Order: sequence, then C-alpha cells, then structure tokens
Amino acid sequence: MKKCTNCGQEIPSDSASCMYCSRVQPSRPLGQARSSIGYRAMGRLAVLMGVAAFAMVSWLTGWKPPPVAPRQTRSAAANRPAKSLDVKVTRDAQGMELTSRETVTLLQCVIGVPDRGRPNQWTTAIPLLPSGQATTLAWSQFRSPAGAVMPADVGPGARYATINCGSHQDPRRATVLPFR
Repeated sequence: MKKCTNCGQEIPSDSASCMYCSRVQPSRPLGQARSSIGYRAMGRLAVLMGVAAFAMVSWLTGWKPPPVAPRQTRSAAANRPAKSLDVKVTRDAQGMELTSRETVTLLQCVIGVPDRGRPNQWTTAIPLLPSGQATTLAWSQFRSPAGAVMPADVGPGARYATINCGSHQDPRRATVLPFR
C-alpha cells in the first residue's frame, strides 16, 4: 500500500491513479532518487572508468609518456657576478674625466654622484664611452631625479661616483669609482 500524493488516502501500491481523487500517481515515490547510487558517485565512477580506459589503451598500444628532461643547472662560471667595469676617473672643481680601459665601446652609461648625507643621487648619462678615450663631464650636467642642477659644492666634495654601462658583447655592468 502507498499513499496518494494528492489526497493522502491509502491506495494499492501498483495502482496508476487514486481511486478517491482520480489523480494520476507518479511511477516512483516523491523524494526518492532514480538510482541507488547518487549523482556524485556516478560522476566519480565515470572518471574512474575513463582513467581505466586510457590506461588500457596506453598499455595495448605500448604508449609511454615522454621522459622528463633533467633540470638544467648553471655552471659555477655562470653563477659568478659579472666583472666590474675597468674605468679610470679623475675630478677637479669643474667636473670629472672618465677614461674607459675596456676593450669594447661602452654604451648608454649612467654616472651617479651621491649627495653628502642625503639619499639623493645626482646622475647624468652619456651615450658612448669609447675604449681608451677620455670623456669630460661638467658638474652642471648632473641632475637630481626632479631635474634640479647639482650644486657646485657637491661634486668636488664627493668621495666616489658610480657608473653603469652596457656593450654589444656584455650585459649591463657597474662599478664604484673612488676619487683620488
């Protein structure tokens, strides 16, 4: 016996309609799943069957995954930092003179002079620093990040300058140039 879904009266379990209200009864009771296993379990079963089918086809065809290449390690020479630039510097009250001792022409050189006691750095750039030739830079060529001209007393009082250049053969390299 089962209950009618409309009027709640007890009717035979094999009847298609209620004999009291004549309402057609569903083929299965409300709230009952279509199968004994749930949708989530059916999804897991489908994935498991797919993996099993892939494994069987791979085994039958003799397919193997490609080998994993060993990780590339850098040599000790590649881990060493690039050598510093070979540049000579001299200064006077009007500016500084840079002479490159490199075998190649240095490109896009940025020269910096630190400001005494402040985090400011005065910089200038030169497009080429030819090998063996001297380049003179006046202190008035140096600018702050805001574009202000370096005061005349900063350059002659500085203890060092920094230079950062590149070339066609090497990546950018830098060095600190102490004034003598």
